[in-house]
Amino acid sequence: MASRERSCTGKVRYGHAATAYKALLIMGRKGIKLQSYECQYCRGWHLGKEPAVSIEIRLTDDWNDGNERLAKAGIMSKQERLDIMKLAFQAAGFTIPE
Repeated sequence: MASRERSCTGKVRYGHAATAYKALLIMGRKGIKLQSYECQYCRGWHLGKEPAVSIEIRLTDDWNDGNERLAKAGIMSKQERLDIMKLAFQAAGFTIPE
C-alpha cells in the first residue's frame, strides 16, 4: 500500500473518475503516460505514473458462447467485443496489457 504522501499529498484531486479520465486524455495528447486511480485517503481521483490496481480478466464459457451466437448472427465478432471491453476498462483508468 502506498503512503499518503506518495499517493495523495500534493496531487490534484479530481472529484469524479470521468474528470480524471478527461485529464488523462489531455496529458496523453502531450505524450505523458499516466494512470488514474481512486485515492484511499481522500476518496478523490488522482493521476500517477504507476497503476494503483492490477486486474486479471478471464473469459467465461458464457462469454465464448455469446461470442459464437453474435458472430453467427453477423452482429459482432469476438474481437469487436474484446475491443469494446478494453475501451471500457481503459475509460475507467485501467491499463490493459497486450
